[in-house]
Amino acid sequence: MPASLVSANRSKIVHSECMDQNLRSLITLSVCSWDTASLEIGCHATALTEARAHAGAAIIQTCQRIEAVGLEPCRRGCPGTREGEAAFRYLVRLAAGLESIVLGESEIVGQVRDAARTATPELGALLGRSIAVARAFRREHAFRADSGHLYDLAVSAAGQSPERVIVVGSGPTARCLVRRVRSGRVRSVVVASRGRPQWISDLGVPWLTLDELDRAKPANMAIVCLGGDAPELAAAMLPASLVVDVSTPRRTAGEVVTLRHLRDHAFAREAEYRERLLAQLDAQSDRAITDWSLDGTSPVGRLRKSAELVRREEVGRIARRHPDIDADTLEAITRRLLNRLLHAPSMRMRQLGPDDASLVADLFEHEPGRTRRWPE
Repeated sequence: MPASLVSANRSKIVHSECMDQNLRSLITLSVCSWDTASLEIGCHATALTEARAHAGAAIIQTCQRIEAVGLEPCRRGCPGTREGEAAFRYLVRLAAGLESIVLGESEIVGQVRDAARTATPELGALLGRSIAVARAFRREHAFRADSGHLYDLAVSAAGQSPERVIVVGSGPTARCLVRRVRSGRVRSVVVASRGRPQWISDLGVPWLTLDELDRAKPANMAIVCLGGDAPELAAAMLPASLVVDVSTPRRTAGEVVTLRHLRDHAFAREAEYRERLLAQLDAQSDRAITDWSLDGTSPVGRLRKSAELVRREEVGRIARRHPDIDADTLEAITRRLLNRLLHAPSMRMRQLGPDDASLVADLFEHEPGRTRRWPE
């Protein structure tokens, strides 16, 4: 056999093995979730310990959740668990910012990417694919928000714009908040923190230590965004008529507007818009899953390719006979139905030997243009 043909066959085998591994990763993917918005520090520590107990899992931490992403089924009874394609769709939603309090916020992409860097190569590749789908969606919708837009939600929830604002914190969120506050119509903004932030001079705003807060002029709003190792503050000690705590874990005691309050407000206000975006993104995730499956020449890849060819032919036939049906809706429904139908058979085919799995795939081999004529 010519060397070039041997090399080509070897490339096909390697490609098939890689795609087969990718499909196996998708089938066994699991995401366990903990809602940590506004949790007290002890409860937050417990949730983080439970997440880290998932051997081999990559951990994603955000201001409102902890995620343990792995390639094994969860048997720990976690508060929220998603598996297989549902888990992949959720990761894409997460990276796109559709599950965030601030819709489309930019920081989440980096947080998912950080988890991918610490994951095994197999899991990292899967996380990378979810990021790729999410980034394409983010570009399509031109998302520009960041954590500073929590200020907008606080103003909306309060029902009035403050004239004086105090930002308590020194991290990246505090910096984004200060920038966002200054872009609005406020008379003054002051930063208070344990140590002087490196960015304070760049933004040109006054700074006080936490012990000097009593020297600050009374403000309409104080926004607290401290780290988990910061001391807990008493809301009554902050010189502001309204205190908003966006820290995770929560770092103020007393009557305050919490991150959970802002989330409820945001999700209620944007419910219809978020639902439309989620439907669009889920459809794109399903297309990515289908394209991923079609790349393989493994038995599972062949099975899914044959099923997809039938789906496309039937979608075309239905669209011609029923032009009143929305094309995107038809596409999304049939893709989701196909993926749901093939999930369990795909898992069972993994348990078969190569020869038996190939025989199963042969049963569903489809030739375009030779679709069976089903009764109308």
